[in-house]
Amino acid sequence: MRVRLWPVLWLFVASSASAQTDFYNPDRGRPLLIEDATTIEYQSFEFQMAPLRLERENGGKYSWGLEPELAWGVRRRTQLEFGVPLAIIDKAGRPVQRGVAGLDVELMHNLNVETLTLPALTLGVSSLLPVGDLGPRVAYGRLKGIATRTLGLAGRLHVNVEATAGPRAERLGGATGGTTAGPSGLELARWMAGAAFDRAIPARSVLLMAETYARRPLDPSRPLEWTAGAGLRWQVGPQLVFDAAAGRRVTGTEQAWYLTVGTAYAFGIARFVPLARP
Repeated sequence: MRVRLWPVLWLFVASSASAQTDFYNPDRGRPLLIEDATTIEYQSFEFQMAPLRLERENGGKYSWGLEPELAWGVRRRTQLEFGVPLAIIDKAGRPVQRGVAGLDVELMHNLNVETLTLPALTLGVSSLLPVGDLGPRVAYGRLKGIATRTLGLAGRLHVNVEATAGPRAERLGGATGGTTAGPSGLELARWMAGAAFDRAIPARSVLLMAETYARRPLDPSRPLEWTAGAGLRWQVGPQLVFDAAAGRRVTGTEQAWYLTVGTAYAFGIARFVPLARP
């Protein structure tokens, strides 16, 4: 009897483990800017319900960002993502500004799985469209590359590079500071390059992360910005992930502290359409 129960027990453990791995795949802005090369599974969805970011610059300027996003696995190793960044800007001596800060559309494709000789590589193209009072006046296009390499039991290393096509920085809703891109970036940059290191604690379904990156603002007169941060992702349930992070922009015209907190809920088409098959 015991021998016959082993296959059932193995299937139960395997299915539970596969449902408890979303914490292992950090997204842009959840909790840090640097992300890994993994895309969501084919015919699955991920709804980022509350990726909230608070930033306080030197001088008392507060910026709040909230960007609900929906990611869809349209093909194997390919995801399509839609985000609606919302922003609140509270600067001493000026009226509070609030509103929609654009429409973010992104397509990502994972080129390969990680091997002994090659890291996992992913390419992404995206556009921030001119939607809302705090959005840009024109569309901006972005191209990015992501590489992820596992370093044995020590953890994983992620490298991100990104370039933006579009006009130089503009005034946004009457406030200087570039073009808002939601809580995942706050402002578009002409280019960004950075790296992050993470280490998983599988028994607790927790991922610890640290990052550093450099950004060149769209305004060429502004200096290079360096930012460093740390955060975690925690698998609360089979389909629900919680994340939080803190960091500081240590150089640049507007140095600032920031905090982020968010949740995401993942589900598949088969959950609602039983006949759906990959």
